[in-house]
Amino acid sequence: MGNARNYQPMQSVMLPAPPVQYGDGKIVTSPAFNLEDVLADFLRLQERARSEFLSIFAHSLTVDMRAALLDRPVSEKDAEKAYQINEWLHQLTSSLNPTHSRGVAEEAGLIRDIAAESFRYGLEGGVGRAVMAGKSVIARSLETLVSRGD
Repeated sequence: MGNARNYQPMQSVMLPAPPVQYGDGKIVTSPAFNLEDVLADFLRLQERARSEFLSIFAHSLTVDMRAALLDRPVSEKDAEKAYQINEWLHQLTSSLNPTHSRGVAEEAGLIRDIAAESFRYGLEGGVGRAVMAGKSVIARSLETLVSRGD
């Protein structure tokens, strides 16, 4: 698991949970969630599952980049959002390179930094969606670890 011991939890970052729309049209919004709770589980993942989480997280952010660039002309604020998401995607995808692995503590730190920075650009909703999308990997991986007795 590498250097998970080196990860230092910081002040909690509360991210908005994405709304869920049911078949009957009802929309339910869950309360905000503490990113540190998700990162505590992320730290327990094997490298392959962490890579899967990071891939899903990055992919989800591309949706927000498209949304920022969809309406023409693109406002300066939306161009700034797209630029910032591109920077995050650059960092996330470079951490997926197995020959230049950041290690688990730095990966968790990167996720936390992105989440904390997201509020500055009005992207906290997108980052919350991206974390929740990746959380499915955590649930599946931890379930496997428990069933194996690890």
